[in-house]
Amino acid sequence: MYKVSTLAAIAGCASFAAAGGIVAQTTWDSGTLEGWTYTSGTGGGEYETPIVGGNPGGFLQFVDGVDGQIGPPRSYAPAQFLGDYTAYEGVGYIEYDIILSSPPTVPGEPLNYQRMRLEGANGSEARIIADYTPTDVWQTVHVNIIETEWEMVSGTWQDLISNVTAMRLGGDVITGSGPEGGMDNVTLVAPEAPLTGVLTLGLAGMLRRRRQGS
Repeated sequence: MYKVSTLAAIAGCASFAAAGGIVAQTTWDSGTLEGWTYTSGTGGGEYETPIVGGNPGGFLQFVDGVDGQIGPPRSYAPAQFLGDYTAYEGVGYIEYDIILSSPPTVPGEPLNYQRMRLEGANGSEARIIADYTPTDVWQTVHVNIIETEWEMVSGTWQDLISNVTAMRLGGDVITGSGPEGGMDNVTLVAPEAPLTGVLTLGLAGMLRRRRQGS
């Protein structure tokens, strides 16, 4: 009996280790902004949170106002996505899903994608280098927290990751008005606990409890 329960507990520890590592995540399944905020653009445009159509469930949808507006709204992540990223460098990553909600109004026009930017200490700012083409099918943007996968807009990488003060996304991906870019499942993932360490701790705890109970 002891052996069976031990194996079950070890399996539970392994499962926990494999699933760990998420520091912050937003799914917008609640139909609310879930702590995200956005600035007002000069020509209108806003972010909505439909409860269906996401990947899956709810998602964040940018709905453009006046065609050709200057300075479209940017969405900003809540506090749980911010802070010191130093321990994540080279091992952590960010993922989020994107979709093109409406076809381009001009055939062949360049499509932007929802490129993430991070802002940090001393005026530092970086944006994702990786290139994606938004389509009408959900796809996942993946970027590692390492300088080579980001373009420094200002300041230094070390200033940035030592104190990330803002994470922002924009949904204005085409020329035109109405629904444009959709986003879902923004996730910040940190290094996971070493599996062997988790298993060792779990087994040691069970043995200790067994001795105490005998």
